[in-house]
Amino acid sequence: CLLFRISICAQEINQYNLNISNNLPSNYVYSTFKDHLGYLWICTDKGVAKYNGYNINKLDLSDDFINKDIWRLFEDKKGRMWLFNISNQLGYIYKDQYHKVFHDTSIHNFYPRLIKNYKDGVAIISTSYGGTFFTEKNDTLYTYFLPSSLMFYTLNSKNELLGMDINKNIYSIDIDKNKVITKKIGKLKTLIHRQENDNIMSDIFGETYCLISGDYFISYKYDDSYLRIINYKEKSYRKYTLGELAGTNENILLTVDDGKQMKIFTKKNIYVFDAQMRLNNVYSIDSLIRTPDKDNVSYFLNDSFWGKLLTTYTNGIYACYDKDTLFKRINNFDLSKFTFIGSRVDSICYWWDNSKSTLAILEKNKSMVYLKYPGILNRSKIIVYNKDSSLLLGLGKNYILDNRSLKIKEIQAINKNNEQYSDLDIINGMCVYPDHFYAITKNEGFYRLKFQGGHFHISYIYSGRFSDIIYDSARDIFWAYNQSEILMYKEGSRPFFRNDKDLAARKINSIEKILLDNKNGDIFLQEEGRLLHFTDFNKPYRTLFDNYVLSDAKVYLSHSILIVAGAFGVLFSKIEGPGKLSNPIVYPNTKGLKYTYVYDGHISDNKLLLKTNNGLYLLNIPKDAAFDSPHYSVQEDYKLILMYNKNWYNIGINDTIPIQQSHSRLQFDIIKPTGWGQVKYAYRINTDSTWHNLANNELNLPTLSACSTYTFSIIVQDNQWRSTERKIYLYIIPYWWQKPPAKKLIWSGIVICTLLLFYLIIVITKRVVIKKQAKKNFQLEIELKSIYSQINPHFIFNSLGVA
Repeated sequence: CLLFRISICAQEINQYNLNISNNLPSNYVYSTFKDHLGYLWICTDKGVAKYNGYNINKLDLSDDFINKDIWRLFEDKKGRMWLFNISNQLGYIYKDQYHKVFHDTSIHNFYPRLIKNYKDGVAIISTSYGGTFFTEKNDTLYTYFLPSSLMFYTLNSKNELLGMDINKNIYSIDIDKNKVITKKIGKLKTLIHRQENDNIMSDIFGETYCLISGDYFISYKYDDSYLRIINYKEKSYRKYTLGELAGTNENILLTVDDGKQMKIFTKKNIYVFDAQMRLNNVYSIDSLIRTPDKDNVSYFLNDSFWGKLLTTYTNGIYACYDKDTLFKRINNFDLSKFTFIGSRVDSICYWWDNSKSTLAILEKNKSMVYLKYPGILNRSKIIVYNKDSSLLLGLGKNYILDNRSLKIKEIQAINKNNEQYSDLDIINGMCVYPDHFYAITKNEGFYRLKFQGGHFHISYIYSGRFSDIIYDSARDIFWAYNQSEILMYKEGSRPFFRNDKDLAARKINSIEKILLDNKNGDIFLQEEGRLLHFTDFNKPYRTLFDNYVLSDAKVYLSHSILIVAGAFGVLFSKIEGPGKLSNPIVYPNTKGLKYTYVYDGHISDNKLLLKTNNGLYLLNIPKDAAFDSPHYSVQEDYKLILMYNKNWYNIGINDTIPIQQSHSRLQFDIIKPTGWGQVKYAYRINTDSTWHNLANNELNLPTLSACSTYTFSIIVQDNQWRSTERKIYLYIIPYWWQKPPAKKLIWSGIVICTLLLFYLIIVITKRVVIKKQAKKNFQLEIELKSIYSQINPHFIFNSLGVA
């Protein structure tokens, strides 16, 4: 007998690492950026990549792209992604294609310091071309030379071009008809002690690190604690220490401006300032990442959609999930070869290792006792008989276990003639009734067993193979079931049987497990990735938790709390009354960071112990009050993208998409930061009741009627999650001849042509008839003349003869 005390690991930071093993171009990452569709763009020293939560797509920047060392991106109002890199050309990415805008054959490199929206295009300020201002419109770059007296210039938050000379004069700069017009608008006010006044401009100009945040021009020195801040709006200057701004005197390693926020990085913290340089938040780097890479942080993105992302110069990107810390790992014993076989009361649970004939007894999830029983094989289940004894069931032989001494004794089965019954094989399940048991076996069927005098006295009830049996105290019936059949039995009555045809008629397929809440009378049936909820088995049911992939999930019921554990994580839902469940509280297993498969589990001492492919985890079952508070949900944290005819749509609910008949190909993409596994799509059109699976992410639409609007429904799922049904409308654009006015004109033309045709037929027919009649009359006249010519000589001769 061995005794182990359970040791629980401290809560860990859950991090998902994106690096070259995930198809990232390089582990040296400068920054990340979220575009207007929701995609995450990643800038590295070896190019740019786009990430949708599932796959990293490395963008092709063409063979003639000289320098793929890209440290930043800017998205303009047209959706073009402009690249920050040192090169002799300027370019952007649009719809995943690289476009080259500027090419300079001189030896100077184009070094963009600032790219912003400007009028109908963008404006570019390049470090390499001092005194030169570039604007772009329709892929054409225009160059403007600014006055040489300006030491530096920038675009403020309103995209107005401002400049400053060495005498601290501030100018507004306008481009009008290709002319540069400057206007003095004020002088810089200095807010520091006098002796520094004359050195302000030269000091700022000499500092390498500078950036723009809103209406501020900011400069600093690496590994120093101060910043120089020029406020263009207030025309003021001041030198601040980090202590004055944030209350902590640390040296600055890096500053980043994303247009909306200013981030200052030190060795320990990340300070986030808004556009007015007010401190919004401070993040401890140790609380976000616990790897050696924390000393090489290059960028931090805290986005409502993507969450907290840290980029590094050494190992790519770390996505931090602070809602996954509810799983506590048990690290000092192993149940990988054990199977859960039952529990006694609410705090003592039994696990069996068949290979070593060992019983593990876990008490209150705090200590584990191992007991070896040589020669005993194939324990299937343990059933509590009373406070002193339990039944250990198995292959052909069954035992009684003394709960105190933990000794076992074999039990013989006796039939009604007091003869030893040898056909009682593996008992798959057993229910305790007041003074006897009901049991089902692997091969023989359903039995009534009474334990008396150290023997099982057997009475046969029904034949058939069943996998489990449960007692429904709310209805006082027993449920014995297998994959396709259910037997319901009330003591003293005839069994009621539901076969596969009965279940198929209700669209219930392969039964995996049935659970009963005896307090409220609710019935839960798990089958083929679905969980069905009944208040009465003869009435309609509903499916539960459709947004979670429940394939291979394990379902438990404890004190009217329904528990589902699967690859997605663990959810808890409180049964609040007959047929009424609370919204689930979810402990997510984001991207399978904890495990990928749940083998087994048990509930003890208001805790859930999970046996997974990655060891054991212990979770606290939420208390009743927790179900009244807001909780984590993963149902709608995704974006559905439709790519059609070179247009990209971020699909909302009930959007309408115009469809050309010459282009019937639709492509779909899903953006889900916590996505994991293989993405699958299913669709249906209009009132079709059947869902059709897509082989990939493409669909060639069937022939649809022009001028008609069709309801297109789509569902997306991965290995953990399933979306709700998303409906959009497809309007089929008609060709010009299919439009109503054209149709009327065409039909009018057809009618007119038909009438003309009838008229011509009548006229032509009449003419032909008249012509034929005239010809016939002419022939008749000739024949008469011929007869007359023959008759006249004879008439004259006869007349002479008479005379």
